[in-house]
Amino acid sequence: MKYIEKSVQLITLSILMVLAAGLNSCNIDEPAQKATPKTFEEYKTQLRKFVDSEKLFVDSCKVGYNINEFAPISGTSFLAYQAAYLKDLHKVDSVLIKADSAVQKLPVVTIADLVMANAYLGQIIAGTSSSSNGKNFRGKINISDRRILNDSITSCLNLNSLVTVGTGGVAGVDNVISEDKTKFLTAISLAIATRDATTTIDRQVKDALIPLKAARLAFLAARIPSDLPTFIANSSAFITAQLALVNNATIGYNVNEYLATLRNNYLKVLNTAQTTVGTTGATWVQVSAAMTSLTTPRSAFIPNVADKRTLNDTIVADSTLNTKLSVGTLNGNISLAVQTNLKSALITATATRENANSTDGQVKSGTYALTLYKKAVVASIPLHFAINTCTTLNTATLVGTTTGKVPQSAKTAFTTAITSATTIRDAKATTEAQMIDAGVQLEKARVLFLAFIIK
Repeated sequence: MKYIEKSVQLITLSILMVLAAGLNSCNIDEPAQKATPKTFEEYKTQLRKFVDSEKLFVDSCKVGYNINEFAPISGTSFLAYQAAYLKDLHKVDSVLIKADSAVQKLPVVTIADLVMANAYLGQIIAGTSSSSNGKNFRGKINISDRRILNDSITSCLNLNSLVTVGTGGVAGVDNVISEDKTKFLTAISLAIATRDATTTIDRQVKDALIPLKAARLAFLAARIPSDLPTFIANSSAFITAQLALVNNATIGYNVNEYLATLRNNYLKVLNTAQTTVGTTGATWVQVSAAMTSLTTPRSAFIPNVADKRTLNDTIVADSTLNTKLSVGTLNGNISLAVQTNLKSALITATATRENANSTDGQVKSGTYALTLYKKAVVASIPLHFAINTCTTLNTATLVGTTTGKVPQSAKTAFTTAITSATTIRDAKATTEAQMIDAGVQLEKARVLFLAFIIK
């Protein structure tokens, strides 16, 4: 695509320079630089050379993985792309044929006609949208040789189809456990993505071959041996190595340390598998099942990708706060809704902490959110007591015109203020500042309500 764009741009630029030369003659401030513009014949020859070259390329192009071949991933549309671009090239060709019929130096086709002819080749001339068929066709052409990568992919796909997931023990049949099959297919998929990308260059082709070859060797090595004693010995050696790795892993919440829950889960499955494999008389099915059981906990057993120590400290502190605070109406108590919200915030933060894949951004966000809510919980304590006090006062004060009573309007306003403060107190999104402000507004409502009590 870049090739056709550059080629047509050069032709168009040359033509426009001729047109610009005439405009430069109108400049009276400075004398224009004299240039020797190309003749009409030279422009025509330049365009003819380009069109003939493109026609030859398009006519001879084929689908394949070599450089300058049409990408097989779009192979089903090759004929349509080819026909569309050839049609545009033939349109320009017809203009050039007319230009070849010049009589007495009076060409049937002008330079302006050649400019418009370029519009068929994927340009935008004088604000007129042009054909993109040339760009589309060139965009499907390989810019690198991918044959060796394709051959490796084909070989791996054939191997993958021959070696199936199974328990082993069948004469002439190669089996692997599901984990090894999945890893191999993932490696093949990554190589296919590189092979089929329009932007893949030679270096990327070479780089993609390295992990694919490594995955193929690992897949071959993972095949279940044809005799049970060897299968048991290999499985036992693998389990022993994994047990050593797990037992020596550093447990903690720092980056590159392992979570205790993940370690314990994997350790439990490893011990069970070791017992199964080491049992006298273990069968193909039992050993294979034991090895397959390691897949999920083994995949999960990865080190932390972020430092979670601050988040853990925050969770511990907030959990301690949660155990100290009680739900009630006394001073120092919190509402049931606030306690529920605090527990929910702790659950969310704990989930982030216990996920080895949690990123640094997610950990910091979780720490910040939990810290903010802790402040809101503390700020809710005086507000909660004020709400309870005001509720008691409001309940005890009746509407009427005698001593100790209040007008209905004062009663309604005070009730509304209490309800508003309660809503703010129990909302999980309420901030520390909003809790404090709600307390201030409720106190103002209380003072006003007392003023309305008839003396």
